[in-house]
Amino acid sequence: MTKTIDNKYEGLKRPTVTLSLEEHKLIAKFCIDQEITINDFMRRAALHCINKKIIP
Repeated sequence: MTKTIDNKYEGLKRPTVTLSLEEHKLIAKFCIDQEITINDFMRRAALHCINKKIIP
């Protein structure tokens, strides 16, 4: 069982983002409305900023 879990994340980085409770609620509500995961939202938002050269 451990081998399956280890292989699932092999080659991936999992950064941690600290959010306030209010920030998390806003993002979670948006993600529920859009039917995406918070992980997908964070990945898309980060890549969008990089591609558009947006400096937060």
